[in-house]
Parts: sequence; structure tokens; C-alpha cells
Amino acid sequence: MHSRIKEFIERNKLFLLAFPLSFFLVLLVALGFISSKLDSPLDRSIVVDVPKGSTVLDLFNKLDEESEINHNRTILKLYSKLTEGRGPIKAGKYSLVEGMTTRQIIKLLRAGAVVSYRATFPEGWTFSQWRRKLMVLPHLNKKIIGKSDTEIAALIGIKGEIEGWFFPDTYYYNLGTSDLDLLESAYQKMKEIISLEWSSRNAERLIKSPYEAIILASMVEKETGYGPDRAKISSVFLNRLRSQMRLESDPTVIYGLGDSFDGDLKKHHLRSDTPFNTYTRFGLPPTPIASPGRESINVVLSENQSPFYYFVAMGNGKSYFSKNYKEHLAAVKRYQLGNSRRTP
Repeated sequence: MHSRIKEFIERNKLFLLAFPLSFFLVLLVALGFISSKLDSPLDRSIVVDVPKGSTVLDLFNKLDEESEINHNRTILKLYSKLTEGRGPIKAGKYSLVEGMTTRQIIKLLRAGAVVSYRATFPEGWTFSQWRRKLMVLPHLNKKIIGKSDTEIAALIGIKGEIEGWFFPDTYYYNLGTSDLDLLESAYQKMKEIISLEWSSRNAERLIKSPYEAIILASMVEKETGYGPDRAKISSVFLNRLRSQMRLESDPTVIYGLGDSFDGDLKKHHLRSDTPFNTYTRFGLPPTPIASPGRESINVVLSENQSPFYYFVAMGNGKSYFSKNYKEHLAAVKRYQLGNSRRTP
């Protein structure tokens, strides 16, 4: 038996030596062909929608319909399987730039680098303003249309009133995201921020709960857009709470008037009692009046001390602070000169 094998090897020595070399050459040619296909460029820039559950091959079949890119089905299957697997890719919009190769497109898809959209919600916005913004955001699934604030709160998991529970920030979303998803993100972020700030609050604890902190912070937020004044305005409200004085904040009155407010706050508005009128009622209003930012939450829970009990808008975005009512009247005369805008 061994002699026959030895005889076969002797007779086919040249073939056996040549076979590995031939195989190697064929392999090189095949790899070169595959590489050329993977380096085929996209002829123009396009944005493509990738539905949920799609594979790399599904997308390239779609590209066949929308653009000319030279690809081979078998090669794509093989390359995708050998590199990153052959499961579905992340759904969304993908921006493919002219000149991108097949290899680069596959890498982009596997990374899930979908086109994202940005939505900014400023500090001090009410939930009504959030709703209006969500209505006009592009490529966002609209799920809250026709739903009441109470229904939306229940869907998100908010117990009680919805106002004030959404953290003002810039949020990014992809194709397929819903308005409810964005609200959920903003709600979770507000819970995270208020939890962190509450855990490091001042030991005096005049503010009894995180919810009270959001309420007072929303008042501070609506009273000023000038950062350095926030701590002083917070101290005015806290001093008034300690002294059992009415807070007398115009923004709470305006919030309580709702849609009936025409932009011109008059004396009779200040005398019209609502649950939010801090000229007629003591203590905090029943709910926040807007979504406060972190700085306003921080100054409220820091419970900074000051000698001030009054402040008035100076007309330049800043406020003037007074220790007593006589000083305050002089400041009103100096800075407002009959302006109907009233402050504590």
C-alpha cells in the first residue's frame, strides 16, 4: 500500500507542487475582483430610508432602484457575513455621499450612523409651548395629537399635573422617534436633575419636596432670563415664605389667566383670584408654571440668604432689589415710570 502511494506521488510530483501555487493565484484574482466590487463608488449623494428589520442586502437592492452602484449580490452576502454578521441594521435615514464605496457604505450601516434631527426646548417654556413645538418638528411620529394633558401624563408615567416635568434642553432624535419618546426623555432627565439637586440641597429645607422645588424654580425662571439675578430672586421668594408674606409674582397671575390673557397685565388681573394668583393667596402656586432649567433649580435648593424682599425689572433684562417697601416704591418710580408691569 505504501509503495503505491509513493509511486503515485512520484508520478504526480509536478502537479502536486503546482496545485497550491495555482490555488493561491486563483485566490489572489478572486480577492482582487471582490475588492474592486467593494470599492465601487456611489455616483451621487442621496439620503435613504431604512425600514426596521432591513439587511445590508435590502439596502443595496434599494440603491439599485435609486442610484447606479455596481455591486454583486453574492459578494455582498459573503462580505457582510465575514465582517459584521448578516442581521438587520438600525432603522432610520442614512446620508450616503457621492464617491462612497460599497465597503464604506456597509461600514456606515453597521455602525448605525443614522441621520439625526435636533429639537431645542428653551428654559421657561410651558407645556403648551412644548406641544406646539412638537407638532411642527419634522420626521417625528405624532402620537399625542388629540390627547389631553392628563392622558399624556398617564402615558409617560407622571402622577398629577404635567406642567414643569420636562427638562429644557436640546434633544436629538432619529426617524421613527415619536413625540411621546421625546417627552419621555425630557421627563426622565428632569427626574434625574431634580434628584441630584435635591440630594445636595441646603440643610434649612424651607422647600419641603422636590415638587415644591420645581414650582419655585419655575417662578424664578419666568421672572428673569438674566442668570446672575436668579439667586437673588430666589432669595426674595424664600424670605417672603419665611415671613409668611404673599409672593406677589406676576408670572403666576399670568399663568392662572390662561388663554384669556392678552399680554397686558392690569391691576384688576392682580385682584382676580385664581389658584395661581400669588397676590391674593399665600404660599406657592399649586403646580409649576413652566419648565425650569437646572440653574433655577439649584438656586432654589441652595436657599441663599439675602436682605431683599422686593425686586423690580430695570428694563434691560436685569432687576433692582430692595430691602423694604419704601425702597421698592422708589425703584418702581425710577425704573418703570407707570409701566403696568408689577413685581414683588
